[in-house]
Amino acid sequence: MMAHRFYAVYPPQSDIKIETNTAFSVTRLASFDNLLFIGCKEGLLLQSVFEETEENITCYSFSLIISRKVTNHPIADLAASRVTSIVLVLAGDQLQIFNAETLEPFTVFPSLNSVVSFSLQGGPAEKDTSNKLAVCLQTRILNVYRITRSRCEVTYSVELPSLAPAMLCATDVLVFATSTHYLCLDFKTKRINELFARTEKHVRPLITQVSETEFLLSGPGALGIFVDSTGASQRPPVSLSSNLSSLFCQDSLIFAVDDEFVSIHSAKTQEQLQTLVVKNTSTACMSLDGKRLFLTSSQAVRFPQIYTVRSETWDMVARRLILAGCTTEAQDCVQRQYRRLLDLCAERPATSSTAKLLFTARSKRVFTLMGFYFFEFGRLEEAKQFFEKSSLNVCDLLYRYVDLLPRNYTFTPSSDLNVSIAVQAQVENTPISSPNTIFDLAETLASCSKDKDPALCVRKYRIFLLEFLLEHRRSRIFEKHTQFVETALFKLCILLQDYVSANLTSEFSLSTTYDSWEALISSFRNVDVKDLFTFLIEHRAHHAQALLCSWQGDLSTALDIWRR
Repeated sequence: MMAHRFYAVYPPQSDIKIETNTAFSVTRLASFDNLLFIGCKEGLLLQSVFEETEENITCYSFSLIISRKVTNHPIADLAASRVTSIVLVLAGDQLQIFNAETLEPFTVFPSLNSVVSFSLQGGPAEKDTSNKLAVCLQTRILNVYRITRSRCEVTYSVELPSLAPAMLCATDVLVFATSTHYLCLDFKTKRINELFARTEKHVRPLITQVSETEFLLSGPGALGIFVDSTGASQRPPVSLSSNLSSLFCQDSLIFAVDDEFVSIHSAKTQEQLQTLVVKNTSTACMSLDGKRLFLTSSQAVRFPQIYTVRSETWDMVARRLILAGCTTEAQDCVQRQYRRLLDLCAERPATSSTAKLLFTARSKRVFTLMGFYFFEFGRLEEAKQFFEKSSLNVCDLLYRYVDLLPRNYTFTPSSDLNVSIAVQAQVENTPISSPNTIFDLAETLASCSKDKDPALCVRKYRIFLLEFLLEHRRSRIFEKHTQFVETALFKLCILLQDYVSANLTSEFSLSTTYDSWEALISSFRNVDVKDLFTFLIEHRAHHAQALLCSWQGDLSTALDIWRR
């Protein structure tokens, strides 16, 4: 089993766009529940709803609900709270609070001017009904507010030694950065402790909370420094990027964001666990539950794309198991998710339709990969069982047979289904290449079998495909690729003439019987005639060529071929 959770980048299914259809630049993001708030350089505040969905891959859809012009300045900072259902916006030197549901001004809190920075601490437990808000003013006064849904009051005020352009408000302390130092203010004693000096002024001050009493700060030399409220460090520093834009910590995992990558580190061991590529990232936020990280670019575009980083979906976990050869465990993974779906449907029958769609799409992806895994090892009966309940694109299967796809059709096989290379790449970082063909597989399988004849293995693969396509050519799994299927069937009949002739009067598959070549070919509905003619000429299959002409209704050409 994996030692830690893996994370993945999920693309947007749809882009955010505003009514005016003009370009805008995203400067800040904030999120809670299924809401994502977007602050813009143009002073726009957007509220969108996101949903996990499936479109061949797992992705996220974003639907714009409200767009409101709230300031004439670029939005410099943004925060949101589920506890009090508010959104805070800092633009210019003005701090405003809005109702998260309507984006109307939050009436119990007047806007504040001369604000340098702020930090909103949400309640750590479900029962909490208030937020703690710390605000640094240009006068160096720090005010701490207690905010509920109905009132707002100052609970603490102190003068700071210097302006604080970055801060993090915790339960008992405030960690903040000045131009020269990181400092910590103890709310109870009002004592300010120096944590360490900021020697590299170009390093953006970033602060995130690791635990109730420990913090991670962006330090010199591209290091993340762990400190407690006294400045003591109980862990070695962690190596980070030199141009960080955001820093988050959740469940002992550190997420460091720069303009190209999201690197994930262990807070316990300081080891870098994973690197995800998300190019041109300029702003990011973590959802309040810590389950998702949203990222986007600040480039001015009409339809900004928002990417989501979260732990791998269960089908990705099953994929890792399959590639490691743990097919039983992968099937157990699917069964566990199916039982969870049944429990959810019993608990919430009216709202479980999305969960059903997600399960169906993901389980089919798992079954497709499982089918190719068994195909790779010559376990064709098992491959067939999984292909029958999968989301198989028949072109991925035909590609492995080399000459069955039409020659004028350009097809790139899915790298996600490249079983042998995927296993190798996982260990050796091997560049992805084309999947093994049946000729490659036959060489490998023959070397491990008694007869040592690759030709017999190739024949076995061809007979498998012939019978599989005949059985399912009219079924749902091939309904979008009828021409590819029937063209491939025609070619297979030529390549397996002796097998086909011997079985014309018996059952090829479960429900199909043909008493002659003519009956078999006349059963075809849609073939690539031009490609087939080339193939038949190369294989000197004159009788089949004439039958194809006859099938087209070109009897004179058919007769000419038969007379030769």
